[in-house]
Amino acid sequence: MSDKAKLVISTTLATAAFLLACATLFSSASAEVRSLNISRSEDVDAKINSDPQDTATRFVLEACTYEVSQPAILKDGDELAGPEGKPAEEGPAIYGKPKARLVGRTVDRVISANGSNITIEWVDISGAKGAIDYSEPSASCPASPLPSGCPVVGTGVGIAMGSADGTAVVQYVKVHDNDAAGIANAAGRITHSHFTNNTNLNAFLGVNASAIKGIREFEAAFNYVHDEQGNGIWHDHSLSTEGNVPEMSSNPGGGTWVHDNVTVDNERWGIRYEYAPRDALEGEHLPTPTFLAEDNRIAANGYGGASVVDAQNAEWRENIFGPQVIGKTSYPGNANGLAMRIHDSGGSRTDLWNISVHDNTLNGETITGCSLPAVTCH
Repeated sequence: MSDKAKLVISTTLATAAFLLACATLFSSASAEVRSLNISRSEDVDAKINSDPQDTATRFVLEACTYEVSQPAILKDGDELAGPEGKPAEEGPAIYGKPKARLVGRTVDRVISANGSNITIEWVDISGAKGAIDYSEPSASCPASPLPSGCPVVGTGVGIAMGSADGTAVVQYVKVHDNDAAGIANAAGRITHSHFTNNTNLNAFLGVNASAIKGIREFEAAFNYVHDEQGNGIWHDHSLSTEGNVPEMSSNPGGGTWVHDNVTVDNERWGIRYEYAPRDALEGEHLPTPTFLAEDNRIAANGYGGASVVDAQNAEWRENIFGPQVIGKTSYPGNANGLAMRIHDSGGSRTDLWNISVHDNTLNGETITGCSLPAVTCH
């Protein structure tokens, strides 16, 4: 048996065991969840926020539009669900078209996930407003193109997950038209969802402008990510070693797992892995965070297909870059014919180390950085 076959079998068994453990965990939690319908005439955020902290509740929405005047805060064991619909497909991406819509009118976050075992599904989320702090001189936030002021991190976010953990599940949602990011501080499993047109304020470019951004380990899978003003999927500034804790890790092997996504027509990178783990030295052999990107379709992105910069312990395998037909749509190549850029800035950030790129389909595009001593490409 080949080494690759052994690896596939080992990974499959680990994944099956992990998903079985998760299914048991979520089934146990769900058995104690009460159901609460929220009608179109009710104040959705008031209803959610007034629910007792120690009560796990499944909030069931109607097929209509709800205006959100305060961030809706989901707590331990809470679930938020709209009516299930028929999934759509775009290549490997299988995503929802939700009929229940939460629209922020004056809020800086539409939904906050604060706790364990939180589920968000079949909901359309938009309208988070970004804030600019004009008391700060622009020199202190050079990423901002504004003549003065700094973008306030944490604002302009569709789903804020900074207080959630690896037990979170986000699936069959659509997250769009938020001022900064679709999902910030990603955690848990973010799957079968649709992201587009986030980062409506240019001040957040280079800060957290993306469909999904996380600084901890998370899974992003079977998502359709397109026409973002920033990056598609972005793991950045990782601090944690959650991959060593089974209930916290999103990847059965530990770390972030980005797979079976379609990320196209984004103005920056389709997928970006950066500065992780923060301040680690070359060759420290830290077990986490690891980063595995596989079976993604990456085309027509404005900076290039994918980026690895000042990061460690990453594997990129069996992704398809460059001009291609996905579903019924023909996409051109990534900018400058660049499938992937691997780079060490040489500064005070994490040293580039242990990057493996293999068995990808490039469709004529190139990978830069393969000659670096910490990188293997084949």
